Amino acid sequence: MKLRSVLLVIFATVVGVVRFPSLVRADNYSLEAVPLYQPWHLGSFLGYDSSVLDAVVTSSLEEKIALETQGWKTNTICYVSPAQIPGTIPLMRLFNPASGDHLCTTSVNEGQTAIAEGFTSEGILGYVFPKEAKAPGTVPLHRFYVPFYQSETHGDYNPFHAYSTDEHASSSYRDPLTYEGIACYVWPAPTQIATLTITAPRPGNTLRGGSDYEVCWSASSKIGAVSIGYSSDAGYSWMVTDCGLANKGFATWRVPNIDTNHARMQIVWTDAASGPTNVLATAESGADLSIKRTPFAPLHARTLQAVAVRAKPTGLNARRFSASEIRLSWQAAKGSPKGYLVERRTGQGPFRQVANVLAPGVTYADGYISPGTSYAYRVRAYWGGASSGYSDVASVKTASSLGAAGRS
Repeated sequence: MKLRSVLLVIFATVVGVVRFPSLVRADNYSLEAVPLYQPWHLGSFLGYDSSVLDAVVTSSLEEKIALETQGWKTNTICYVSPAQIPGTIPLMRLFNPASGDHLCTTSVNEGQTAIAEGFTSEGILGYVFPKEAKAPGTVPLHRFYVPFYQSETHGDYNPFHAYSTDEHASSSYRDPLTYEGIACYVWPAPTQIATLTITAPRPGNTLRGGSDYEVCWSASSKIGAVSIGYSSDAGYSWMVTDCGLANKGFATWRVPNIDTNHARMQIVWTDAASGPTNVLATAESGADLSIKRTPFAPLHARTLQAVAVRAKPTGLNARRFSASEIRLSWQAAKGSPKGYLVERRTGQGPFRQVANVLAPGVTYADGYISPGTSYAYRVRAYWGGASSGYSDVASVKTASSLGAAGRS
């Protein structure tokens, strides 16, 4: 009876790949530095003829647009990494509701001192190189401070911090401005940080079902780990077969014993094998491969898992625990999975993996978030050689103090 069920599953899988959706474009992704915006209120930090009432720094496009609808102007001051790479540290934003000041810092000690003085953490703006360790291609980000003062024209001003890659920006600024030194090192322009390419198999290759094949790839560094997946329907859906492999450029993959002319490979490169992860790059074969089923091949356990239908996690819940943390929980999937891959979407962007939670864990605390930003999450379970479908999507938006920014 069990053998008959297995054969029915295999038959359904083989028949199912005959009908496939229209071609899906390859989702190749490389980590790139993203803009760090500085919205300012009335006048310009760069030296127009009117005074600046307030300035803030954000990497959130949602925050930027929200302030621009209120009449704020924006300049892009630099670029930061959206994921942590070797040598980088978080650039954190804090807010003091009493003074209206937004402070950006990479110093844990300064952050703790500021919190003791009444600031609250608002999350991470991005990842930068510390002021003690300049990296090739980066420039210093200078920090300035405008204290509380009185103006005959505009009245009382709240204190605020401002930032520029120009050390001499204060010379063209008409109001009181104190130079506080280099905050960190950043990129002056859009920069590709990581690259990944699949070198084998190549589009058009034919693989033998049930055999072991050496998948090869080329990454811009050897850090982190990779996950290997495949699609049998031209990229419409994906099955994760190996997770948390060492990023050494090759791995042995058990080819599923199926018939399809529309197979594709996918490699996801993350900075860690498990726990919180940052996706550094994703590579997919952009054209189809062929897999030919081997008749009467031994029914290996991993091959059976690859064609079996796996129960997806249910009950995904996402809640804003604090201004700088979102907590997730879900119901365990049936069948004793090895772990769960947590994916996050920022705004309307694509989903990217942010965590590999090893079983029996069914919770995740996401502290790598930015203020005033909408996030959506989904979770899938994985076994050795198989993965489930995705859970339902859970959405949440982080807090922002920008509604309080400006004059008192």
